[in-house]
Amino acid sequence: MALTPAEALCEPRKPMRHVHFHTKGFISQLAVIEGSLSVEVGMVGSEVMLGAHAALGVATAPLQALVQGVAMTLRLSAVPFKKQWQAARCCRVS
Repeated sequence: MALTPAEALCEPRKPMRHVHFHTKGFISQLAVIEGSLSVEVGMVGSEVMLGAHAALGVATAPLQALVQGVAMTLRLSAVPFKKQWQAARCCRVS
């Protein structure tokens, strides 16, 4: 699916509804430091997914994620992703 510049994919301490596998573009990960001030602490591109913490059972996003420029992503619902991840023999969390 196409993403628009400055689109927020998740907000800190809010439930993560989807995980994203990017095929084009970049996503900035921002930590809110005071009120509305934030600092970029990470970048997600096509080599990694946004929402990997969902596989570990963490339901809320630790950081804000904003689309940078034109981007494309494959999006999956977080709950079914977590169930499939944990059902995979090689990926079980004990």
